Amino acid sequence: MAACYTFNLEKFLKDTADAPPAVRETMYKYPPNRLYHLKNTNRRVTIGMYCMDGSVEVLLEVMFNIGLHPELDGYVIHLDPKALEVCQLPKEFKNPPGWNWVDHH
Repeated sequence: MAACYTFNLEKFLKDTADAPPAVRETMYKYPPNRLYHLKNTNRRVTIGMYCMDGSVEVLLEVMFNIGLHPELDGYVIHLDPKALEVCQLPKEFKNPPGWNWVDHH
């Protein structure tokens, strides 16, 4: 499982305590500081937004998807979070300055 430790998950959950129940449930099950794999496409994504109906919007980013066409960098996909599973970083991944993505086995 890959996680970004420049992101304070505890603070995020505390700051969003008044979010609607469906949103809070999704946040707990699918924290925003994790790297996810889209089960049907083999692409890695991060969560960019939690929606009121419990769905999420994910970001497709070149830095996590070696060989992805640059025009797709930042592409947003709206989906049911059940289509996601936590994953590892790609072997070729290098942290950008100021980031701290780490794999946990």
